[in-house]
Amino acid sequence: MGIFYLISFGVMSLALKEIPVSIAYAIWSGAGITILAVVGLFAFQEPMTWLKAGSLLLIILGVAGLRMGSTEAKVPSNGSLQLAAEYSPSVLAQDVSLHHGAEFQPDKEG
Repeated sequence: MGIFYLISFGVMSLALKEIPVSIAYAIWSGAGITILAVVGLFAFQEPMTWLKAGSLLLIILGVAGLRMGSTEAKVPSNGSLQLAAEYSPSVLAQDVSLHHGAEFQPDKEG
């Protein structure tokens, strides 16, 4: 069982190279809770109540909401010009300045 913990931490460290720690941890813990609930349902015949199912759904929706609400979700980290072209230069400049701790200075044109 210890090998699975090592694999889990290894995969988590790879994920942290692409997404922020708050999102990675939310996904990691939300997926763990959901998987364990499904394992309990099928392997140990634990009852699935409407409250339990609704709570699991809220966990999944909460993690998805955190991911969609993060600033990293707006501009692709792989440098895709096609997706980044959808944003105006001032929006891209603001996003970059926020990531580097600088203050946003809008351009004089727009």
